[in-house]
Amino acid sequence: MSDSDSDDEYYDYDYSSLIYQYDSEEDEETREMRLEDEWCERELQKKKRNGFQPTEDEALKFDEVRRQIEANDPNVLPKSITYDDRFCLDMSSDFWPYDGDWSGAGRAIANNEYLKELYLGDYRDPAHEMNTNTKEQFSAFWGLVSGSTSITKLSLCNYSLLGGSEFFTLMGNFIGKQIVELHIDKADMNNEGASVFASTLSKGNVLQTLSIGGSVSVDPWCYRGSGGADPLTNEGWKSIVGCLQSPHCKITSLSISESTMDDSTASILANGLKNNPYLKKLLMGKCKGVTNSGWQAIFSALETNSALEQLSLSKEASWLRPDPGLDEGVVATLLNSLTNNRTLKSLDVMKITEEGLRSFIPLLRSPHSNLEEFRSTETPLTIELAALLASSLVGDTKLKRLVLEHDSSASVQILATFLGLVCNKLNIMATYQSNHTLQEIGGTRYSSRNHEVYSMLQVNKNSNSPAAAARSKIIKTHFSDVNVKEFVDMDEEVYPQAAAWMAKDMDGLSLLYKFLTSIPLDLDGYAAFARAGYDVQSRKKQKL
Repeated sequence: MSDSDSDDEYYDYDYSSLIYQYDSEEDEETREMRLEDEWCERELQKKKRNGFQPTEDEALKFDEVRRQIEANDPNVLPKSITYDDRFCLDMSSDFWPYDGDWSGAGRAIANNEYLKELYLGDYRDPAHEMNTNTKEQFSAFWGLVSGSTSITKLSLCNYSLLGGSEFFTLMGNFIGKQIVELHIDKADMNNEGASVFASTLSKGNVLQTLSIGGSVSVDPWCYRGSGGADPLTNEGWKSIVGCLQSPHCKITSLSISESTMDDSTASILANGLKNNPYLKKLLMGKCKGVTNSGWQAIFSALETNSALEQLSLSKEASWLRPDPGLDEGVVATLLNSLTNNRTLKSLDVMKITEEGLRSFIPLLRSPHSNLEEFRSTETPLTIELAALLASSLVGDTKLKRLVLEHDSSASVQILATFLGLVCNKLNIMATYQSNHTLQEIGGTRYSSRNHEVYSMLQVNKNSNSPAAAARSKIIKTHFSDVNVKEFVDMDEEVYPQAAAWMAKDMDGLSLLYKFLTSIPLDLDGYAAFARAGYDVQSRKKQKL
């Protein structure tokens, strides 16, 4: 078999078929990265044999999109780059200067007054090795793009920044004055580039959303394109997170998941969090270098922080390398800070012990807590803990999402416990006093979504208020067969209020009709309705 045949045969397999090739010594994440890199290498060799030229259809598409961009007319921009009335040019699929004219591409983009978003990548797709940026092409392209007056969102995925220093030197003013949202994912930024970028963040700028992650500092594919750029290490991360201490940094959403930061950088981050009035969302999952010491510093900062609303630390640990989790001392620090914190609404923590989860229960039912979402998908939820959580959330009006892992063997009992929380069927009063705020429960190992608890959670989600949810559950649970005996046996003076309660929306109309045609009204009963301004005979005729 020739090398060419071998490559073609390999190419015919989809990516999932590569899983059978693995070294038992490798952890899951390393193996996946190696297999993906091998696939890219084989694709690259295939493209090389074709001279890195696009297919005829690809070339026609690229040329057409370029003409449409150069026309500077929103009416002729292709639908493929239109999202919610925002024109986004995806240079991973819509347009690529395969002829090497990066200057022309940059000029066309800069002169278009309607493009709002620019996405570059994916260098793992070897189609984009057709004309890999030389340093001159790189400088010419970005130097021209920085003249755009319309682009406010920039995304770079698996894109070679040649280290990042020159990129941020060229784009610093543009990013500072115009870019509101910046995503850098699996790009080869190094410590020098991070330092230049940090100087931009420390000055006055309009950047609100910043995402740097996806193994940005350890991706070997990008280093190939950049000539072997040095990786972004802990020193580079110190420069980036240190900007949170600057009064000119007004970032509201920061994602630094999969970073290589360690406890010393976590401490710098914590200092930036203490009194930061702008940051509302912080995502830092899979930061493997941060230990309990670093998390303790970050959690302590929450005690004085009055802006952060969402904190996600979930590591999504693999089964081959379990997450060691937070020790109970660190959990105690987190709980102490949250006792005094009035702004945090969403908390996604890594694995904690059963005792640690138990210690969260008083916080969840505290009237001082503003948590609307609590997630810990690596923490096993037992039947006993589910019962404790359910009993503590009766009458709660804040928590909307509770996501905890649970073993499938116990899921039926756990879901039954939570059904009792959101719709206690014992009697009408018990249903009324149930939880009408919670909208989501569960974990990654869901049992059947057909369980009744999910329909009751949907009632909570779709209702305008807890009172409306309670009314809907009462009708569904206690009057689904239009049994009005509970109402007919009431004192006649209560009839008007009962009728008004039933008539609030479509859910109660059939119940109201049955009620009005069943009650044995005498003159005193009609008088009660009349005093309430309710015309029973008219309502009966309308129903008939």
